[in-house]
Amino acid sequence: MLIAHLPLAPRYYPQEQVTDQTERAIAGELVREQVLFHTYQEVPHSVE
Repeated sequence: MLIAHLPLAPRYYPQEQVTDQTERAIAGELVREQVLFHTYQEVPHSVE
């Protein structure tokens, strides 16, 4: 939908690459999301 409205430009990454994040960084974000979702108390900002 939005892609049709974007101007043509050279790709910065290969077409099959969807992010520049490492698997470790993605896993960390998923863990932090679940900690915050399942915790009803204050959580330290740097949950790792």
